[in-house]
This record gives sequence, structure tokens and C-alpha cells, in this order.
Amino acid sequence: MTNLNPLRISLLLLLSLSLHSSATSHQNEDTPITRFQQYLRIKTAHPTPDYTSAINFLTQQAESIPNLQVKTLSFSSSPNHIKPLLLLTLPGSNPCLPSILFNSHIDSVPAEPDKWIYPPFGATLTPDGKIYGRGAQDDKCIGMQYLESLRNIQKDPNFKIPIRTIHVTYVPDEEIGGFDGMMKFVESKEFKQLNIGFMLDEGQTSTNDEFRVFYADRAPWNLVIKANGSPGHGSKLFDNSAMENLMKSVELMTKFRENQFDLVKAGFKMTSQVISVNPVYLKAGTPSPTGFVMNMQPSEAEAGFDVRLPPTADSDMLKRRIAEEWAPAIRNMTYEITHKGPLRDYTGRPLITPTNSSNPWWSVFEQAVIAAGEKLAKPEILSSTTDAKYMRQIGIPTLGFSPMKNTPILLHDHNEYLEASVYLNGIKVYESIMKGLILETFFDEWLSYDLQMLKEAHLSTCETKDFLGSITQKGPLRDYTGRPMMTSTNNSNPWWSVFQQAVLAAGGKLAKPEILSSTTDARFMRQMGIPTLGFSPMKNTPILLHDHNEYLGASVYLEGIKVYESIMKALSSFEGDTF
Repeated sequence: MTNLNPLRISLLLLLSLSLHSSATSHQNEDTPITRFQQYLRIKTAHPTPDYTSAINFLTQQAESIPNLQVKTLSFSSSPNHIKPLLLLTLPGSNPCLPSILFNSHIDSVPAEPDKWIYPPFGATLTPDGKIYGRGAQDDKCIGMQYLESLRNIQKDPNFKIPIRTIHVTYVPDEEIGGFDGMMKFVESKEFKQLNIGFMLDEGQTSTNDEFRVFYADRAPWNLVIKANGSPGHGSKLFDNSAMENLMKSVELMTKFRENQFDLVKAGFKMTSQVISVNPVYLKAGTPSPTGFVMNMQPSEAEAGFDVRLPPTADSDMLKRRIAEEWAPAIRNMTYEITHKGPLRDYTGRPLITPTNSSNPWWSVFEQAVIAAGEKLAKPEILSSTTDAKYMRQIGIPTLGFSPMKNTPILLHDHNEYLEASVYLNGIKVYESIMKGLILETFFDEWLSYDLQMLKEAHLSTCETKDFLGSITQKGPLRDYTGRPMMTSTNNSNPWWSVFQQAVLAAGGKLAKPEILSSTTDARFMRQMGIPTLGFSPMKNTPILLHDHNEYLGASVYLEGIKVYESIMKALSSFEGDTF
């Protein structure tokens, strides 16, 4: 045993007490960094996320911010597993205007502590300014940045009462599909009452000084293919065994994967723009106490694949490829898509949010980021998927954005961290975005529909002090998501293609699509986001509507019936992948 002199012991005790005092002092501080650390320390990883503690913490933080309304909801399918959803609201002065939603998820993926430098739920702040913790990037960072931004903008003496209402949600189960979280939330009456016009959800880090922004997600398909064949002795050679059939399919799928990957390697496309096909499991053979029976060929073999499709992909073509090449019945193959993410919204349009001047929300968002002194990279498709798909599926413009730059991508990885300086800078960026979105109005929003009224197509007037006179009736120019009320007449609208071909099949011809000079009830449908065309099959006929001596030739009338027959047959048998 080593002898220590009293002076050395005293110095060691003083140093120990000093370090303990410093750590305790840091933990007791109430700053944006320490609040972020507190959130990271709550274990919300699957399979047993502690939602209750997380909601309690977030509620406590929200209640410390002036004017925030706090509400807890739950849409869990199991009464024994409560999965709360936290909804925060900062009311705007004009509730008729479409509101803004900032979303983040509470849950995170599991962590393997023995493979981390620091404890994954310790939220360790290192001397070089890195905060280690599961969820540091995905995506507890943005959840706390929303709160800090709301706290700061209301402290600003120049801040005005927001015109537009802002909502913030903290949802469960995003990492496992969001089925008891965002999916059920968007179907609820509580959601419809919010009148959401635009949403910001999570994005990913950028390794350079430009923020990444995502206008779409790739849709996940979980594909399982099965092969059947005659069993036989391990020494026997025969055609069409289960393993032979399966391996032929695996070879074809591997070739397809290589072709898609070559496009990425050559720089022609990004990973998120191609269809990825990755094997995740193989299952075959007859188990034995020591492993598998080695002298017996199995009668069944199975493989599972993670398939990801960009919203621009031809899903019908892929389904044909699966049925005819990868799992053809002629080789005793079957297949099943156990989970199939959506590619199109409820109107049949691709799940894409425009990032140009046709989307007024994009313009405001872009300018707000620039006003914060930052730059945006070229908008892209997210290679994975998020809860944003549920919003885009009901037609609400949604962008994926997490203000993290010059940071390695570590979501779902060991040693996930975020630098404190990057986190604090993100708060300033969100402040600029929030101010821009909740203080900006579009010229045609003075008269609008809200989601609650849309079901009955009732007009809702919004008061304004900017006009001395009054407009007794004002028809809408944009739908409830802020987009111009126009139905696409090109390949982006599958309904148009079917309609056009049906008219041609009936022997008719279509003129160049045009805007009607007057107005019809079609506006009520377009305002809900439903593609609507105005069409009356009357040709070689003078325009006499609202005129004296209005008439229609009998032959024109009868021919119109045949045209509608063709259209009805085509539309009712259309099997496009609209959901």
C-alpha cells in the first residue's frame, strides 16, 4: 500500500470537491444547453420509450413560455400502452388564416451503450463543445429549438402579435411508422380544427455550410418473396428447387440494385432519386439441434427486402417487375408487400411539396433562412421516410428541415452528437422562420376556407382593417394549402391522362386546356385540393348559355352520352397507385 502525505491528500480532496462543485453548478444552470441536455437524458428509445417523463418535461417547459396553450392527446390503439401527443398553440390574431405546424417526434431508436464513447442517455457536454446523446440529431434538437425560439421571440420588444396561429407538436412512435402517432392525429377531429396550411418537420444534418431541405420522402416497401420446390436429398440434382428459384430471383434483384446504384456512383442521380433494393434476411433449411440438416434440400425458401421508392417512381412498373421477374408464378414464386408507403396524395398527385414560386410558403421559408444569414442547399428528396408523409398525403405542403450544418450525419449511429454552437445557431434560424411565417400573409387570404368549414363548402370571411370599403363576395384564388386553384393537365395528374385517353377512345378530340372565364361549383372542390375538370361534350355548337333561344342539337346530345360512357368506364377501372 502506498503512503500518501497529508498535504497531497488535502490537495486531492480540494480538486475533487472543486470538480464536483463545477459539475453540480453546471447541472443546476437553466440555459438552452442544459434544457436540451435534460431532454436528451429522458430515455425515449424503443422498445420502451418513457413518453410520460418526456411529456411532463416538455409541458413544464411550455408552461414557462408566455401565451402558449398546452394540450395532451392520445390516439393509442391499446389502452394499456398510452402514447401521448403534446400539442402547443400560440394563437394568432386572425384565426381564419391557415396556421403553421412545427413537428418533432419524442421517440428514438435504441442505443448500444458499450459502443458509445459516452453514455447514450447521459447528454455529456465535452470540453470541445459536443453534446453526446441518442436523439441529439434525430430529433430532440429541433423539439427543444422550437421552444427556445418561441421563448425568445416573445422576449423581443419589437415582436408583434402574430397574425397567423402557430402550433408545435411532439408525437410518439415516428421511428416505428407513426401509426399510433401522426397517422391517427391527422385523421382526428382535433387536427381538423387546427386549419393547418404548412408544416415543418425533421430533416438531416449537412456536412458543409448549406442547410439541407427536403420536399419529399422515399416510400418504404417491405417486400417478402417466397419460393417453393420439391424437397430432396442434398446430393440430388434437379430443376426448380426452392433454393434455386430463390437465388435466381436474388440475382435479378441484385442486378437491378447495381443498375440503380451505378446512376448514383456516376453522379447522374442522388441516392434519394433512385429505387433502392436491399436484402435484409434469408430464411431456408431444416433446423437441427446442431444447426441445420445438411443433407436435405428444403421445399421452401424466403427472402426479405427493404425497397425504397421516390415519389417520381412508376410504382405500377415496379409491381409488374416483381410479379413477372422477381417472383413469377411460373417458377413457383409468390410475394407479399407487408408494408407499402404512399407515393401519391388523396387526389392522385405525387407526394411532393413544390419548392418554387408556385408555393408561397416556400418563398417565405427561403427568405427567412436567408434573413438569418444562412444558405440553403438545392432542395432534395429524403432517402428515408418521416411523419411528413402523412401531411403530404392530405395535401398539406411540408418541408423537412433541421438547421444543422458542418456536422457529420450520425442519426441512428453510435456516438450521436451535436455541437452546442450548432444547436444555438439553429435556435436563431427558427426564430427567423417563425417570425416570417406567422407575420406574413398572402394577398388572397382575406377570404378563405378553413378545414372545418370545407366539408360543407361554406364561405368563411376574415376581418381586415386594411380596406376602408368592403367586398361583399370574393371568390377564392388558392386552396386551403396556399396553392393556386388549378388542376394539372399533364403527366403529374394521373386522372388527366385517363380522361384524355377516354375522350380519344370515344373518337373525340380535346382542345388546349384553358381557364374558364366565369366561375362554377368546381371551385369548391379545387379549394379542398381535389383535381376537377370542367367538361361538357358539345362541339360544333354556338355558345348560348344564359342567352335567348338556348338550344342543343339532338345528335350532339346523343354523342355526348357515348363520350361520358367512355370516360366513366376508364375512370372507374383506373388502378393507379394513388395512396
